[in-house]
Amino acid sequence: MRLAFPTRKRSFIFPCVLREVNGESEAKREARDSPTPCLPNPLDEAPMKKTIVFAAELIARMPFIPFSLKHFIAMQDPRFFHILPEGKEMIFDKYLGDVKVRINTVYPVERQMLTGTYDSMTSTVLGKFLDEGSVAMDIGANVGALTLLMAKICGSGRVIAVEPGPPTRSRLMKNLELNPKLRKSITVFPVGASDKPGKLFWSEDPRNRGNAGLLNGSGTEVDVVTLDDIVARARLTRLDFIKIDVEGMEYEVVKGGLASI
Repeated sequence: MRLAFPTRKRSFIFPCVLREVNGESEAKREARDSPTPCLPNPLDEAPMKKTIVFAAELIARMPFIPFSLKHFIAMQDPRFFHILPEGKEMIFDKYLGDVKVRINTVYPVERQMLTGTYDSMTSTVLGKFLDEGSVAMDIGANVGALTLLMAKICGSGRVIAVEPGPPTRSRLMKNLELNPKLRKSITVFPVGASDKPGKLFWSEDPRNRGNAGLLNGSGTEVDVVTLDDIVARARLTRLDFIKIDVEGMEYEVVKGGLASI
């Protein structure tokens, strides 16, 4: 069992975090002994990051550059997805090479998907730890950027997508409808994950559309259940990999899955 916690800078990978060996968890021991406990983001290099951001902003401000050219540039290097302007809606049929997705560039996640890939560091991790026939779970699936990649890698396996937000889940479902072959292996749970069942409030970040959390105490009321409950409802007999991206509730999610991890 492996858990992935994507962040804006890197992805942390922890194998089976629960069993203690000589007072030290296996996860801590492996992370300590591993030469690469986490994957660094190339953009953490300050000079490179500043140069890329400056170039992207410069191009984005040029009104005479057509969208098609900006899209071409972003397709060559996904780090330039910021230059893609808001207000564009389309069906893009080259995500992950041959996957169809609905795109609205008002959402940063979908703007990045329009480059053909999403979150290169986490995607690399998925490619390393998932195989044909794997069973994976995407907690905080959003519109399915990584859910679709998981399904493509797992093939005849299974992917459980957990997404409580009504607007993002609606876009997730539409993306699945566009890809019936991948849809067969994906099960969507319209709930949030926490350490106990109940109700929380889904609230979108107005400065980062599509990005949302359940800790604000206001917003759209949604159901939350435990990871163990999701495993039971999905009737899983194995679970090889879990990606958790829940805006600060990662601890609660893991705590609610102690029997399954």
